[in-house]
Amino acid sequence: MAAKKRTSRVSNAFSAKERPGPADAKKATAKVTGDLKRKPGRPKADHNLKRTTILSDPDLMRQLKQIALNEDCHLYEVVNEAFRDHIKRKG
Repeated sequence: MAAKKRTSRVSNAFSAKERPGPADAKKATAKVTGDLKRKPGRPKADHNLKRTTILSDPDLMRQLKQIALNEDCHLYEVVNEAFRDHIKRKG
């Protein structure tokens, strides 16, 4: 005997024609919010910096963050200054 195919109550309540596709849903949302020209994703950065990942001693990072806090500047500025000083000494 063949087993009955299980169906969801929700899927039985709507036919495939009534469900909007992703593009239609996006258009409907844009109409409601009034945001018709918004592009997806994060806007392009307007700086000339290179994103990097480094491995560092946690205590050293705490010290760098404290220096940045004391000098009221960003952590990347402190790190760049340290890089420049190191290159001057070794260069």
